[in-house]
Formats: sequence, C-alpha cells, structure tokens
Amino acid sequence: MIQFRMAVRKDARKIAELHARSWQEHYRGLWPDEFLDKHVLDNRLETWHGRFAEENESRRIMTAWQGDLLIGFCCTFLDRDDIHGALLDNLHVSSQVQGKGIGRQLMADAAGWVIENRSNSHLYLWVLEGNHGAIKFYEKLGGVRGIRKADDIPTGGQSWIYRYSWQDPSILIR
Repeated sequence: MIQFRMAVRKDARKIAELHARSWQEHYRGLWPDEFLDKHVLDNRLETWHGRFAEENESRRIMTAWQGDLLIGFCCTFLDRDDIHGALLDNLHVSSQVQGKGIGRQLMADAAGWVIENRSNSHLYLWVLEGNHGAIKFYEKLGGVRGIRKADDIPTGGQSWIYRYSWQDPSILIR
C-alpha cells in the first residue's frame, strides 16, 4: 500500500538519494557523467539538508512511501513568479513504480495546496529539454509548453529547459 505524507527533516537523506537516482537515470547523456557518477548525491544532500534547515511556510514537500521505502516526492513553492504563480520545483518518482499514478497524485496534491492557499495562482515547472518521459507526462496532464531558456547546471555548464504551466491548476485534481 502506498502512503502519502508531508516530509519531515529526517526524510532529507532519502529524498536526496531518490533525487540523485532520478537525475542519474533521466539526465544521462544530457549532463556530464562525471557529475552524475561521482557528485550528484553530495549535491542533492546539500540542497535537501539546506531546505529542511529553515522553516518556509510557502513551501510544501509531499512524499510517497511503500513501507519504509521512499518512492516519490514533490516540492512546491508558492508565489515564485508574478505571472506564473507557484513553482513545482521537484517531482520525482522511483523508476520501479512509474506508471502507477504516483506522480499524478503528487501533482494533484501540489495543485490542491496551491489552490487552497492562493486560489487565483497558476502553477508551473521547468523540465530539461531532453527529458522526454517527463515532457510526455506533463503534456498528458495538460501542461502547456512555454519558453525555452538556458539554465545553469551544477557542473558549471548550461542546459536547455522548458517552462510548463497550468493556468488552472484544478485540472490536475479532476
């Protein structure tokens, strides 16, 4: 049985590990192998320990668990953009359980939280140009592709990303 719950500080390491595995699986060939093979976990640990080190009422981190195994999470920030609204900064689901609706449920939770707290807010995210599986997923959920821009990556280089947005996040919970 899958259980969803808000993340707590002690989840930081498991979130970082799942985040690192996801990048290793989905960004291979898009980002340098050296980073993905040797540095990605340290990078994600720094990010997640940093996020949990400070309270932030405009951030929500929802997790999905199968027993003691973290199988998915998403992190959403309210009011990140004056036009596009709330930012879904991270959505990662373990490759072993993809296609079972967990990502869809995490997106619905994020959308519901945004609507509850900012009823007129839009929702958006950024996706790496070569991450075809994620692009297909977001388009299936009604995401509208917006601008393409260069974005800094942790190794110091850049990659291309697209903004996907939902002007009416309620379509994610219907």
